[in-house]
Formats: sequence, C-alpha cells, structure tokens
Amino acid sequence: MERLRPTLISPRVALVGLFLPLVLPLPLVGALGCGADDHAPAIATPVPAAVEDDAAADDAEPSAPTPAPEEAAKEAKEEPVAKLELPAVGEPGPAFLAVDGKGIVKIDDGAVTLIPGSPTDGRELAIGGDGNLWVRGSTSLHRLDGDAFTTVLASSYQAFDSGLDGFTVTPEGEIWAVSFNSVAHFKDGSWGARGGMTLAEGDTESFHGITHDRGGHVFAASTNKLHVYDGAEWAEVDLGKAKPRDPFFNDIVAGPQFAKSYLVSGLAVLEIAEGGAAVTKVKMGGGSFSNYGHLSVAGDGSLAALNLDRIHVVDAGGKRRSPRSKHGASDVAVADGGTLWILNAAGVTIVPREGDAVEWPSGSIPEIAGAVFDVLVLGSGPEKLPGAGPIRKGSLKGKLTRDGQPMAGLKVELCPSPSLVMFGKTPCDGASVRLKGESGDDGVWQFDEVPLGDYGIAVKVDGAWQVTLGLSLSNDMAEGELHDAGELVLQHKEKKGK
Repeated sequence: MERLRPTLISPRVALVGLFLPLVLPLPLVGALGCGADDHAPAIATPVPAAVEDDAAADDAEPSAPTPAPEEAAKEAKEEPVAKLELPAVGEPGPAFLAVDGKGIVKIDDGAVTLIPGSPTDGRELAIGGDGNLWVRGSTSLHRLDGDAFTTVLASSYQAFDSGLDGFTVTPEGEIWAVSFNSVAHFKDGSWGARGGMTLAEGDTESFHGITHDRGGHVFAASTNKLHVYDGAEWAEVDLGKAKPRDPFFNDIVAGPQFAKSYLVSGLAVLEIAEGGAAVTKVKMGGGSFSNYGHLSVAGDGSLAALNLDRIHVVDAGGKRRSPRSKHGASDVAVADGGTLWILNAAGVTIVPREGDAVEWPSGSIPEIAGAVFDVLVLGSGPEKLPGAGPIRKGSLKGKLTRDGQPMAGLKVELCPSPSLVMFGKTPCDGASVRLKGESGDDGVWQFDEVPLGDYGIAVKVDGAWQVTLGLSLSNDMAEGELHDAGELVLQHKEKKGK
C-alpha cells in the first residue's frame, strides 16, 4: 500500500508532485506519489454501488461582530411563510439532495424535481425549529417557502471572519451560526443579538457545529469542548465520564423534535440531555477503532454514523448493525424505520431495513449527476422511488502543462475519487468508473462515453502519480456534449531534503 500525500496549489487547477507527511483531503488540489502501472486503452466501466450488511434580549455584545444589516443579510419576507408539510413519525415523506452546480433536488412519490431557483452551492440541509427546510450555501443561507427558495442571508462574510460553517434555526426563526472561531446570533434582520461569542486570540480551539434544544438552550461544539448558552451567558458543559479520551469534536446534531442533542467526536457519539443536564455515551458498535465524522438522526430516534468506510446504525429500538458500502460513503441519512440513503462516488444507494437496495449509478438520473454534498430524508422517506434510467454520457477533455509547456505522452486516469491511499497500482484502481488514456503531443487528453458524474484525474509524471483532490472536473458536463476542463498544471517533484 502506498500513501499519496496532498499539498495546496496555485489558482489554476494544478497537480502537484510534492511529498508531505499528511494524508488528509484538502479543499483544492493535491499531489501524491505512487507505484508504476501498465498502460491500457481508454475504457469506461460503470459499476453500481452495492451494500453488504455484516452485523432574550436584543442587546449587542462586543464579542459579536456587527456589520451593516444591508451588507450582512437580507431580511426574510414579512408575509407568512409557506410551511413545509412535515410527515408524522413513521409516515412517508420526501427526500432532498444538494447537488453541486445544479441546486436542491426533491424526490417524492416517484418524481425527481430540481427546485427552480434553488441555491447551486448547497452544502448543508436541515429542518429548523420553525419547521422549514433550510439550506446553507458557501456564504449564504436559504429557506424553502412553498415551492421556491428565499435567500435569508445573502452573505455571511460580513458577519464572520471565515464564512458560514454551521447554523441552527429556533422556533421563532432566529438564526445562530458558527464560523471558525466565533458564534453569532441573527435576529430581527441583523446580527449582533445577545449571545455572540468569540474564541480568545491564539486559542487552539475552533468551532465545529451548533444546535439548540426545545428548552431554548443553544449548544456550540468546539474542538475539545461543548458550550451551552442559557439565554444569559455561555458556559462549558461538564461531559463527565462520558468525555472521550483526547476528544476531537466534529459536529453537534439535534435529536428528534429538538428534545436532545448528539455530540460527535472521532472516538464516540455522546447524547446530551436538554440543557446539558446529563451526558451519556451512545453504543454505536464501532469497536475499539472508531473515527466518527458524521451523524444522522431520524424522527423516530434512529441513528446512523459514518466511521471511515463503515456505517454504524442504532435503530429506534436500540438494535445495532453495521452495513458496509462497497464504494464507501461520503454522507449518509437515516429515515424513520432505519432506511439508509448513502452518497458515494458511484452514485446514490437506498438501503431499506429489510428488502433489496435501490441503486442510482452516477448518470442514471440526470438531476443528481455530479457531486452530491448532502441528503435529508423526512419521515420514512418517499413511498415510491424513481427507477434508474440509462446512464447518460458525455465527453471530457483537458490539457496538461508544466512550466507553460504541453506535457505529451503521460498516462492519465479518470475516476470519481482518485484515492489518497493506494491499495492498487494506481489511484483509480477499484473505482466505480475508471478511464485510462494518454495525453497527446499537444498535452491534451480526452475521454468519450463518460457517464455523467463527479470526476477527478490522476496523471503519472516523473515516475509518480499526481491527482486532483476535492475538486470536480466534470460538474458542467452535459449529455452528448464535450466539456473542456481546461488547463491542469503539473508541478515538479520536490527533491529529497528540500
């Protein structure tokens, strides 16, 4: 097994050959060094995902930034908001997916609908305490009002030092949000309401999530602490014996009807009673080696946590199970009754508690072809699911350069997620779709008959592989058309000792 070591890049799409002691995905493009491989003609082999189951005052506080309201936010409409019809616990309901570059897709009663005017940069879907569907974009916050979206916050950068990283909405429609090192409160059309908090300069902590409970308490999770606001002041919650050794908290999630909260760390999931009155560890079934990165909570209390390439589920009755997704999982949502909606590089897989899985390989449903960043399922999910259609395909090309010159004759592979850790001969070994080719004399590579989807590229240069990380080359692909991914800049391999 060889490890691929990423690094940051220049503004153009670059593939870098620098070796660093780090094996973490980055938001742009990285580099890796790997072994050799035999060349083969260009091929496309889509493989559907598969799953195996193996056992209140308005006073401003100085700590909260207070920009001009017209710059920081756009106040919601004054007329009554058309509420989302939320299903009763256990009853069927729609599913929503945030598809990068396309918008928010609703799946209900066998139909797939791209909601007109929905944000195309949706990163987080949530039902607020006000009963509405909310979408967090990269710098904005939107609410579904009937069959259209209202932009409630047009730009978070005016209120935060580093953008909008997490949010929660109270029953009164007030917004609490976190950035890298601060908490802010949005009320009556502006930031600056009581409850703002900023971490001390030089503090090694950073915020990783925020939620509230039905008792009016607000919880903010930072790297090693849980903070609670009771309407007057912030305090640290005593996690007692439930606190994991060497904690690193990734998120905090509201429980059913906001009656409780769940704090997610790499080593454990903690249940937080209303107001933080009690903290208990949830037995998720991850064993001694756990790395929980995401938690989904259903209305009936079912839990599903991502643990590397595994999914650990605790059903509403307390029964634990650990299904494994053949192509991994980038996100998971659990519905009432325990049905799982799994996102991965190969597409979307819906796994009921009993019965056969439904698979939508990438490109089989055009509205959700591409990078899907989040999924939210209401009730037990749609009573009728759409079937996968034929896999739609297009063409994709780009140009490899280094030092401003085209790079000819290089081995090129295209796949949904070039691997950071090589278990095969190339970063694309074992991928759901793998295409192999070579750059021409002009440095241009091209693949035809590519299933619509989310792809990165691996290029072998100077005996090592370089790959894109966290950056899709193909979100603008269209059926039957050629999409130009543009210039990809290769970097020189750094010499040892540099």
